[in-house]
Amino acid sequence: MFVLQNRGRVVHELVVGLLRPESGAAQMVEAAQKNARLRDLGSLYLDGPPFGALLSWPGATSPSRLEVDLQAGRDYALLCQLRDTTTSPQHTALGMVHVLHVRRM
Repeated sequence: MFVLQNRGRVVHELVVGLLRPESGAAQMVEAAQKNARLRDLGSLYLDGPPFGALLSWPGATSPSRLEVDLQAGRDYALLCQLRDTTTSPQHTALGMVHVLHVRRM
């Protein structure tokens, strides 16, 4: 289960999706630098569409939770595609990405 705690000063989101085996953080940042849209992530580096997203205002924790059945041995994208202003780059383009690897138990 995912919960988003925002310790920043701007609104953030947490988008979660299954990464393609050959994809990683570099592909996420590169796509964001080219202004990739959320609906296009499945054709760029995710294995299918994102599972969901959480939003959190500055200094707050998301009021909802995102439950995902994670597969052992796979990598998941965690990212924020929001912008501080309409002309600012996506947070993903600024490096606000993480790859979560699920280990086998």
